[in-house]
This record gives sequence, C-alpha cells and structure tokens, in this order.
Amino acid sequence: MPELNAIQDNNKITHLLQNTTINKKNLTEGQKKLSTSLLMQISSSNGLQSASDTLLTKNLVYVYIWVKPGYSTHIIDSFVSEVPNRDEDNHLAVAWTDVQNLDTLASVAGVRAIQEVIPR
Repeated sequence: MPELNAIQDNNKITHLLQNTTINKKNLTEGQKKLSTSLLMQISSSNGLQSASDTLLTKNLVYVYIWVKPGYSTHIIDSFVSEVPNRDEDNHLAVAWTDVQNLDTLASVAGVRAIQEVIPR
C-alpha cells in the first residue's frame, strides 16, 4: 500500500506543478532563496493534505540548506525539525522542516539557498 500512496502523492504534486504558476517578480528576498518546487509546495500546501492529516502530522520536506560563508549551519536549528547531517566546510546542512516554516527559514540572514532533496 505505501507504493500506492507514493504514486497518489506524486500524481497530486504533478497536477499542482502543472496548474500552479509563480510570479517571480513578487517574491520576497527570502522566497528568492527557495527552489521552484519548494515555492510551489508553500503556495499549495493546503491542497496536499486534508484537514485531518494536517492535524495529525506535519507537512515535512527534506531539504538542502546552504548558508553563507562566515555563518555556521547551526543558525537553522531552531527553524527545522531535525538535522541528520551537516558539512560546515561546505556551508551545507540537510534537514527536515515543515513546509509552513520555509518562508521563515529562508528569511534568516545567513541562509543562502534552500532546495528540496530529490531521492534517486
């Protein structure tokens, strides 16, 4: 059954990608740090889950977060649910965060870019 759920979720995301447009001229400085797929998830996160699902679970997304040189990757810790791995030398962290926190996370001064982890 997990395979069916994954297929259904993938179909929902594909549908949203085809029917959602992002006006890049109106993005905040924080939103400009987010990949297009993450911007689309923010704009349509309410459409991905039913109200009961939202109450039971967070809408977590697995992301790469690059910080600017001179900043520690620990600046993101209070904005994410979990940081499974980080590489201070390359200014990179991998984290689980709620889609609803992406705007706030992206607006942190030392954050350079955020991109969704795409499994192979």
